[in-house]
Amino acid sequence: MATVGEDLRELWQYRRLISVLAARQLRLRYKNSAIGVVWSLIIPCVQAFAMTFAVGFILNSGPRNMGSFVFCALLPWTFFTNAVLDGSSSVLTYQDLLKKVYMPREVMPISTVLSNLFHFAMAMIVFLVFRYGLTTLFSGWPGWPPLAILWFPVVLAILMAFTLGVTFFLCAWTTFYEDVKYLVSTGMNLLYYFVPIIYFAENIYYSTRVEPARLRHTLYYVYLLNPMAWVVTAFKQMFFGRQVISNRTAGAIYQSAPFDWRLCAVTGVVSVVFLVAGYLHFNHMKWKFTERP
Repeated sequence: MATVGEDLRELWQYRRLISVLAARQLRLRYKNSAIGVVWSLIIPCVQAFAMTFAVGFILNSGPRNMGSFVFCALLPWTFFTNAVLDGSSSVLTYQDLLKKVYMPREVMPISTVLSNLFHFAMAMIVFLVFRYGLTTLFSGWPGWPPLAILWFPVVLAILMAFTLGVTFFLCAWTTFYEDVKYLVSTGMNLLYYFVPIIYFAENIYYSTRVEPARLRHTLYYVYLLNPMAWVVTAFKQMFFGRQVISNRTAGAIYQSAPFDWRLCAVTGVVSVVFLVAGYLHFNHMKWKFTERP
C-alpha cells in the first residue's frame, strides 16, 4: 500500500486532470442553458435583491445595510454547502469511469470543490459591486480597500481547507452508505441556524439572557470554534469593519467585534486538522470504492 507522501506526489501528477474535470462540471451544469455561465452572476444578483428587501426593508433591524451583511455572510456559506453536497457524491457520479480508467480517487472531490469555487468567485464580484459600486472599485476612494481585506487570502484558504476536509469525510461515507447524503442535506439546513448569517456572533457576546457575564464571553469563543461560524463572521469584519448593532429586544446598542488574528489562527489549525484527518480517512477507504455493489 502506498504511503501518504506517494499518494500526494501521484495526485500532483494528475493536477491537469483535476482542472479538466472541474471545467467539465461547469460545462455540464450549463450545457442546455441559453446564457450559460451568466447564471453564475444572475443568481447572486437576485439573491442580493431578495436579501436587501427581506432583511433590510421588511425586518428593518440591525445596521442600516443589514441586507449587505446577510449577502456577505451567504457567500462562504453557499460555497461550503454546495461544495460539500456536490463533493460528497462525486465518487458515485464517476463510479463507472473509475471501473474503466485509473485515476487517484481524490481527483473527484477536489475537482468538484474547485468547480464550486468558480461560482463563489462570480458571486464575490457581484457582492463587491453591490457593496462598493463600480466607481469605488475602479477609481478608489480614501479608506478603500479596508485594511482587514488583506486577510482575505488567509480566510479563503481556511474555508477551502475546512470544506475539503469535510468533503473527504462525507465522500468516503456516501460512497458506501447513500443514506449519508440525506443526513448531510438535513444537517446543512440545521447548521444554517448555527452560523451567524441572519444574525451576528456578537449577539452571544452581549446577550443578557446568559448569566453570569463571563459565561457569555466563553460561549462566544466556543461558538466561533465552529470554522464556518468564524469564517462567516470574518467576512463581515473584513468587508464592513466595526458596525453599530442594535438589539431591539434587549434594548441594547453595541459594536461588532474587529478582526481577531488569534481566532483566525485557532480556526486555521482546526480546519487543517479537518483537512488532514479527512484526507487520511478518504485514503484509507478509497481502494474499496470500485467494490461497491
